[in-house]
Amino acid sequence: MRLIFGRLGSAALVLTAATAACGDDPAGPGNPSPPVSLSMNAVDASGVSGTATVTALFGDFSTVTVSLQSLAPGSSHAGHVHRGSCANQGAIDFGLAPITADAQGNGSATTNGVPDALLTPGFYLQYHVALDPPGAPLACADISIAPPPDSGGGY
Repeated sequence: MRLIFGRLGSAALVLTAATAACGDDPAGPGNPSPPVSLSMNAVDASGVSGTATVTALFGDFSTVTVSLQSLAPGSSHAGHVHRGSCANQGAIDFGLAPITADAQGNGSATTNGVPDALLTPGFYLQYHVALDPPGAPLACADISIAPPPDSGGGY
């Protein structure tokens, strides 16, 4: 048996197959959940604050994007995922991409491939006053999210 599709027929078939593969729910099983936003709060009256956005990737990794405001213009800052909490700080578990402030004191960085196991309660995100050595903390966010049970580890 030979099937012949016109242009519209083959396009409709491809669209139907893609929709069936992805499902109608962009956050459904097998698909990453919507991004989660966390507040980066100033530490020790640093005045630096911002947001961290965790975006799930397929598998057991996520992308973390951190944006900070009120940095010293042109300054560079190391960031990490630490074990513990902002109030009970612990060891570094994973390095985040450094942030360099622009002339207005704003900066952001995106880190891909952050293990989901480190993006659960019991860990926190933190940026420091300098790049190397990182020095005292400037801004911190406790991770209060957990992967949904049916997502395969994504958020």
